[in-house]
Amino acid sequence: MPRPSDARAVGRTRQYLAPASALAGTGLLVWLIASVGPARLVELGVTVRPILPLLIVLTGLRYVLQAAGWRLATRATERPGWGPTLAGVVAGEAAGYVAGGMMAREPVKLLFVRDQVPPRAAIAGAAVERLGSMSAGAILILTAGIVVAVRQSPAVFAWVAAATVAALVALARRQRPIQSRGDVQRTDVTGGRLRKAMTSASEIGIDLWRNRRPALAEIGALALAQEAVNVTEAYILLTWLGAAPAMTTVIVFEGASRVVNTMGQFVPGRMGVAEASSALVAGTLSLTPAFGLSLALARRARSLAWAIAGLSLLVLRNLVASAAGSGGAKQAHVTTVSA
Repeated sequence: MPRPSDARAVGRTRQYLAPASALAGTGLLVWLIASVGPARLVELGVTVRPILPLLIVLTGLRYVLQAAGWRLATRATERPGWGPTLAGVVAGEAAGYVAGGMMAREPVKLLFVRDQVPPRAAIAGAAVERLGSMSAGAILILTAGIVVAVRQSPAVFAWVAAATVAALVALARRQRPIQSRGDVQRTDVTGGRLRKAMTSASEIGIDLWRNRRPALAEIGALALAQEAVNVTEAYILLTWLGAAPAMTTVIVFEGASRVVNTMGQFVPGRMGVAEASSALVAGTLSLTPAFGLSLALARRARSLAWAIAGLSLLVLRNLVASAAGSGGAKQAHVTTVSA
């Protein structure tokens, strides 16, 4: 068992890590903008503005695909409706974007479906869908590595392979329940529910493999479709900006950016990290850092639009729940008085 002082020290470290990393990321972003040139970015921003609605629509399509995968991952008898599932995905992604990561995203998603399905089943279905997304991301990174190897040399391929392995290990560690000393106390409190959820996820995976293989294939296809949407978005943006990249170049861009971004998941909103990785990778691929930075800023703009929509859904849900609770309490009071 960890000592209370150790748990408090870890808690204090986490308390200051998020704002410190956000401040560092903001400083990095300011430096990037100064390096590329504010005037150049404004010029590219004006160019991007007409297609921002299309980027927002493409992100909405990705959320629909994610919601579909979540629903398919649950059993038919425990499957939530389309409306709550999609609202949960949008609000959950908004919470993850603002607060940073899975610890904020998944609980918010469950808020929207807990009245329809058992929390255990909802968590398990979300875990299976997330595993499919991770696998699709790994395929994208692997494809990017193969493209680079074909284009370049064995030495470059070795570097890309090493970076790919590092990214996959980081992804696996990020999705695995944390078992550091500071987390043992929390795990002791919620360990029962966590174990039940993981057991349910395993049961769903076994059921998919044994009895619902078409659904398993569909979940994988939906996850790959999400990655295809991301690649299409990057291709449209870079082409619109005038970079005229080949599709293989965009695949390498997305795969390499994914590797770098994985390392900065602890930064809230990946502030500065997403922009730096995009500019760095774009420069490496001869797309110029300005195009990469503009692409990242355009993506941040559409993410902010969806974050506002998701947080609005969360606030609306809480207001409705509060109103329903107040109405129930008032009705109970009237009944008591009448009696």
